[in-house]
Amino acid sequence: MRMLRCFAIAASVSTLLMLGCKPELIENPYAPAEGDIEGSQVNGDLALPASEPGSFGWIHEQVFLPTCANAGCHDGTFEPDFRTIGSSYNTLVMHPVISNDAAGSFAHRVVPGDPPGSLLLKRLLTSIPNTSGQMPLQVDEGSDWPTEGENHIAAITDWIAEGAPNAAGDMPMAAGDVNLPPVVAGFGGFAAGTFSEPFPRDPDAGYALVVSPGVVDLWFAFEDATTPTDALQATLRVAGSPSGFSGATPTPISPTATSFEAPAFFGNTSTYAHKVTLDLGEWADTETDTVLYLQVALTDGEANIVAPGPASPTYMSTLFSLIFP
Repeated sequence: MRMLRCFAIAASVSTLLMLGCKPELIENPYAPAEGDIEGSQVNGDLALPASEPGSFGWIHEQVFLPTCANAGCHDGTFEPDFRTIGSSYNTLVMHPVISNDAAGSFAHRVVPGDPPGSLLLKRLLTSIPNTSGQMPLQVDEGSDWPTEGENHIAAITDWIAEGAPNAAGDMPMAAGDVNLPPVVAGFGGFAAGTFSEPFPRDPDAGYALVVSPGVVDLWFAFEDATTPTDALQATLRVAGSPSGFSGATPTPISPTATSFEAPAFFGNTSTYAHKVTLDLGEWADTETDTVLYLQVALTDGEANIVAPGPASPTYMSTLFSLIFP
């Protein structure tokens, strides 16, 4: 699997930003220090656990990226854009079609729960007149499409039939509705009020964020295809176990007057402009390696997600966690 740069996913935002104000963009505090390859990045390069076969993350890794994102094709030259997991999902699921068959049978590239109504599958299975032809048009060396194409099409079919969840396991809205849910793109943290020493992640603890048992700032990146991030509403819960969120008090995560561009959870770059300040002092005397788990409820007013959610990959629980050194 490709090495990914990530902070962890977990987020929320309340509309505290003054109307008409835009965050001041600052230099990326997670960038390597001069002369230091690793520097003080929040997590360095992470080799995340392999995506579960048949999941959207797996389909992107095994099919879209090596087979479709080749030069001059779906490499950002035109849609769908298969360069990243996020761009792939947002330019496929409930995305209006450009090309179509003579009868105009298709409205969207991928329709959750409806493989026959998804143009993506039609383009993989046959050549539609007056289009560029059956996909993929060309296959780069290293792609296993010539030997595994039928299996890949079966995996894509099953993914669509199961509702087309995104890489975090979040389900889109019902077919016929074009509003995709917002995405928590990443998170990282510092001691409160600072940018000098980002908290690292521990690969031996599932890449949990290693925090100080005091007052900390957790910074979040949010993405939504149609809704400005400062219009999103969300809450953060912290619990001592992955199943302990029901009794946890939700805390809003707010837009700030500061932002920075940095790597996001799924390999692309996103804007970090929202944070929550947490006092972890009550855990200061706990034993080493105590773990606190995070859960985010995020909505754009119509589409809602919980991250990690019931369908999230198992490794999300530790990515959404904090430990003390």
